[in-house]
Amino acid sequence: MNHSKFNHPLRIARTLALLCVVCVVALQTRSARASEPHVVGISQQALEQLFQSGNEKFRAGLELQRTDRPAAEAKFREAAGAWREVARAGGIRNAKLETNIANASLFAGDLPAAIVAYRRALAIDPTDRDVLAALASARKSAGTEALALGQSMQKTDAAATTGGLRGTLSGIGRVIGSASGIATGVLTSRVLLAAGSIAYVLFFGLVCLRVLGRWRAPWSLVAAVAAVCVASLAPLIMRESVERNATEAVVIATNAVARNGPADLYDPVFQEPLRAGLEVGVDERRGGWSKIRLRDGRTAWVRSEVLELVTPPTAD
Repeated sequence: MNHSKFNHPLRIARTLALLCVVCVVALQTRSARASEPHVVGISQQALEQLFQSGNEKFRAGLELQRTDRPAAEAKFREAAGAWREVARAGGIRNAKLETNIANASLFAGDLPAAIVAYRRALAIDPTDRDVLAALASARKSAGTEALALGQSMQKTDAAATTGGLRGTLSGIGRVIGSASGIATGVLTSRVLLAAGSIAYVLFFGLVCLRVLGRWRAPWSLVAAVAAVCVASLAPLIMRESVERNATEAVVIATNAVARNGPADLYDPVFQEPLRAGLEVGVDERRGGWSKIRLRDGRTAWVRSEVLELVTPPTAD
């Protein structure tokens, strides 16, 4: 009796399982390498010493906080500076490190720097509730809570009242964006990427087996695997697209004047200077000026030097 027909599904299942294991191992290796510092002009030992120096200065600040507040704030600023240099020189994007920088900046009384670091931490891990709460508190202390970046109500209302094909597409986009936000908020990027990659391998493996006639997997199974792949990777693709297309920054200077155009000769847009710690979108750069967009849709021009990008520039 020929058992080859009966052995085909078992061999196929083993092959697909092996492909999945290889895929997962590759993802874990890539993730581990991505978490390692990309040292630029500084040794690993020097980075570790700098990090420990930040820890020591932060502890010293905590000890001085009750007896000598100015001295404590100075220590916190030094700690934040040391950790910020670790992130810059080492090319490190780490939520914990950014949270440390934010906490030290907050204790030092530097609210704009704290808001920048909290935003960077959330860009890496949007699910950290402690960071979300700390960011809300920093915004409240800076007086920028009402204009914290988010979807403009004016734009939302306008999109909701738009009819026809444009309105339908806008509605679909809002639903997809909302679903993507929920998915990336509940599951980590690593989990979504692993699930999507495994489903991707399984999908093409099943399709190839059907085309070659080795095993005619049910189309319902193929469709289910494809659906898992799309559902896992779509939120990551959408978030990456949003991050690439929307540059955001924080006003770090006090008394920053917003003008109608990219030069000092233009009139101010607002009666008062911008608050330090205000989060804005950056739509355009021209020379030493940046065109910013507030949450409510208003735009203005400010000197680029008064802004700190939420996405840090790559170290040279």
